[in-house]
Amino acid sequence: MAVEQAKKTEPQNLLSAKLTTPLRIAYEEAAEGVTASVAVVRSAPLEPPATGRLAKVVYGFALPIAVMRALLRDPLERRRFLIQATVRMLVVFAVAAAVAWSGIEATIRLGIFPPGTDFKSKATIFGALVSSMYATLAVIEWIVIAFTHEFDAQAGRQASLRAGIEPEDDEMRPRVRLDTRWIGKRIKRAIRGYRVYIIGIPAISVVLLIPLAGRPLYGLLLGLWSLYWLVVLTASKTAAAWTLEGVAPAPFYLRFWSFVTRRVHGFRWWLPLAYGRTWRSQSEAIFSPCKAVEDAPYPLLGLALCRALLGLPGIYLFLRPFIPVAAAHIIASSRRKDVPLLTETTL
Repeated sequence: MAVEQAKKTEPQNLLSAKLTTPLRIAYEEAAEGVTASVAVVRSAPLEPPATGRLAKVVYGFALPIAVMRALLRDPLERRRFLIQATVRMLVVFAVAAAVAWSGIEATIRLGIFPPGTDFKSKATIFGALVSSMYATLAVIEWIVIAFTHEFDAQAGRQASLRAGIEPEDDEMRPRVRLDTRWIGKRIKRAIRGYRVYIIGIPAISVVLLIPLAGRPLYGLLLGLWSLYWLVVLTASKTAAAWTLEGVAPAPFYLRFWSFVTRRVHGFRWWLPLAYGRTWRSQSEAIFSPCKAVEDAPYPLLGLALCRALLGLPGIYLFLRPFIPVAAAHIIASSRRKDVPLLTETTL
């Protein structure tokens, strides 16, 4: 009787094990990720986790915080960094507050909330005001960075030296000035980034031809496409991402499109082929950062999420110098085994 009961319950136990295995794996990866992030921030050895995708994402998220902590351990550099970052943040908030106050006065004069306005309209108007305020903060912060980016470069250099990473910037005495060359380079990179992002959207739009599932699938793919370019542009902040410029292979999306136009019926004609050639020519300039992302996708994803989630105007001024340093370490660690690790002795 007991044997028969065991035979009956055995399939149920196997099914339960199959169902719980993915959850258990996710739990173990989450636990490993939390452990890795704590180790990173506490300046334990900062070698990327050998296993666990989530652990690698959390590692990338925590890495710039650990690099900043390395700089803050030096009393002199801590004082310099906190003073310049705090002053810049106060300038951003002060200018934004002045702009916001003028906007509030105009709103009051115009009577934007007349009697009888329903809650939905008020919420919409309030949301527009908040969005406008956020955009104002972002623009003012960018202007402040344009005048003071040399302070970020110097802070990043000092953090690199203390983290055992080859600095990308020369020693300098930072000063407040309008660097038109730096501004031109940033504008050029922004235009290039938007161009390579937009040119891929027609390929994603093909899924709209799928009945019923086309529209939600398009939204999902567009979101993933946006996230991918957020990661690539984050990686491109460091010179280490550009070391394969001119020799890096085509990224995965061009390889996939090439496969589709060669093997899939309905795509083997001149228009998809011409689109693929145009897509490739417009993307060639950024092949090297794309290769860096393919070499270390999960840590760079974590770094990009850190930049996005902690990149609030004003607060981003404290994090900005350390994003390129963290990206350089991740990329170098993925390409060479002899990269000096950020250890407790170096930090």
